[in-house]
Amino acid sequence: MITNSSFVSSGARDGKGFTLIEVLIALLVLSVGLVGIAALNLTGLRNVHSSYYTSIGSSVALDFEERLWLAMADVDDGCLSVEDVDDILDDLVDTWQSDPAGSVGTVTIPSLTVTRTGFSQDSDWIETSIRVGWEDSRFGQPAERFPYTARVLCAPAVPADTP
Repeated sequence: MITNSSFVSSGARDGKGFTLIEVLIALLVLSVGLVGIAALNLTGLRNVHSSYYTSIGSSVALDFEERLWLAMADVDDGCLSVEDVDDILDDLVDTWQSDPAGSVGTVTIPSLTVTRTGFSQDSDWIETSIRVGWEDSRFGQPAERFPYTARVLCAPAVPADTP
């Protein structure tokens, strides 16, 4: 007589499948890992965006210094005045905030602020300090700012008897 005792389990698992609890625990571990990866991705995106704006802010600061040097070419004698520097700053901010219609590839910072924090002048140099700042509300970042100091050589005085 043949019995089915070889097919009947003796109560121990043969490892032929997973129980529902094991599947739920595996899903929980996988979910925790995926949430961690998503948080890491968001932090990386926030840092890349902050670096992008910092690079643009650095370009704005260098543009300011170049505009100072360019303005010095129009000064006959002496140095730029505080009013001249403030006019350059106003023009600078307008340029970097505006987005000309139909332009492709224009780089701007919509919430750009550039403030003059210092100005000193002697017979040979002017030194002006600015603070370049912006706010980025997309990632809930606090306002970012960095200081920049430009030093520009004054135009030499031309003697009156020089032809």
